[in-house]
Amino acid sequence: MKKIVVAVAVIVLSIGMTGSVFAQKKAVNAALKSINSGKLDLGVENIEAAILNPETMSLSNTWIVRGDVYTAVAMNPFFARKYENPADKALESYKKAMELDPSEKTHTILALKLPNLAGAFYDLGTEAFSAGEFGAATLDFEKSLSVTQLMGEADSASMFNIALCAANDNQLEKAAEYYGVLVAGAYPMMGIYNGLADVLIRMDRKAEVAPLMDLLVERFSADSTAYVTAVGIMLNLGDNERAEVILNKALEKWPTDPFLYLAMGVAYENSKQGEKAEAAYKKALELNPDYAEAIYNLGAFYVNQGIDIQNQARNLPLDATAEYDALSAKANGLFEQSIPYLEKIVAAQPNNVDALNTLRGIYIQLNQMDKANEIKVRVDALTGTAE
Repeated sequence: MKKIVVAVAVIVLSIGMTGSVFAQKKAVNAALKSINSGKLDLGVENIEAAILNPETMSLSNTWIVRGDVYTAVAMNPFFARKYENPADKALESYKKAMELDPSEKTHTILALKLPNLAGAFYDLGTEAFSAGEFGAATLDFEKSLSVTQLMGEADSASMFNIALCAANDNQLEKAAEYYGVLVAGAYPMMGIYNGLADVLIRMDRKAEVAPLMDLLVERFSADSTAYVTAVGIMLNLGDNERAEVILNKALEKWPTDPFLYLAMGVAYENSKQGEKAEAAYKKALELNPDYAEAIYNLGAFYVNQGIDIQNQARNLPLDATAEYDALSAKANGLFEQSIPYLEKIVAAQPNNVDALNTLRGIYIQLNQMDKANEIKVRVDALTGTAE
């Protein structure tokens, strides 16, 4: 009889243990169901209890579900604000699941779930970047990349964003590293070359920029924008000779492209090579007389040149009368040159208030007050300030 009693006791004990395990697995299932029901608070409560319970804390599935719950929290704008770093907790959970069960089955399951988590980190990075929080954005994009790497992939878009955000956050070594990986992998995006060039210049590694620009025009040889970018960067570095070489290559391929000459005009103007800038703008207009951007840029070029000379005149000593008069006359000559271009712009774009105000300022400078007053009437009507 005693043996029978003992046997019954063992059976009862076994049933009790099974019921406890079942109860804990029920909590995991409840957490999982909370994702579809939208009761994420309850899901967090259940899954946090499950990972603390000895009977379920060592089960890979418990941590997979925890990852699912926190991924859902991170992707929900309302719940994401209620919990601290939910995406990080999701990543931690998936890693723990792999640690507990590194089988092919676990990898297959997570391969279906990790893209959502990568997307959650990517969205966080985008939000931080938009808010100007470049350090936080860098970290979020790095986490997005780490998730895709868990899947055995390399997310080039995240790499680019890491480099861009790190550069904005003055993490130059990190920016150069990620831009460099993308260049080495021939990632098909011109922006990485421009971005890397900027970082290298800021790091005082200017000698590396020229070969990078050569690589840019080699890889994007069918796109005139690549040549324009390379020329602009080399001109800004003061390497006019190499810029001319790249420019000539571009002109051989696109001798009648007005955009190319417009872009060259901008690059020359930025590098303080006024005569070449003027010639480039004029060539663009020779190829396309109605090219609005070239018309405006040439008009603005004359205005800016005139203002520079006018400022020189104003900075002269009071007794330098003759020199002052000469510079003032030269400035006014440039202002007069700008008028036909500005007038053409406002004729084509009658609601362009900026162009109208610029033209009005030139008329005032040249004491053409009747024309200036006509422009004022038009501007007042457009801006709602007419009396």
